[in-house]
Amino acid sequence: MERQAGCKWIESINSFRGVDTIPIMTIHKSKGLEFKAVYLIALDDTAFWDFKSDPDATRRALFVAISRAKLYLTFTFAQSRSNLNFHSGKQSHQLISEFYDLIEPLIK
Repeated sequence: MERQAGCKWIESINSFRGVDTIPIMTIHKSKGLEFKAVYLIALDDTAFWDFKSDPDATRRALFVAISRAKLYLTFTFAQSRSNLNFHSGKQSHQLISEFYDLIEPLIK
């Protein structure tokens, strides 16, 4: 964010440094970092890569994602989508159910 007229310099510096912000990044960009909370959006068969074409790469990427969380791991799943540009229709997590099977015993 650029410094706007009437904005204090400290506010501009804090904005540049990311103070009071939430980092949003890809799994690959998060490698080597840790966060108090991690949110995985759309953990289902069609949105979380194409598990069928390279299951090992998907497993490795998911390990990177879940191992970034220090305290909280939250993931979402959509039962259906209506967006025509992003796998519309009924969604499932049958192909990646092994991830749910691994995570489920850890839920308290």
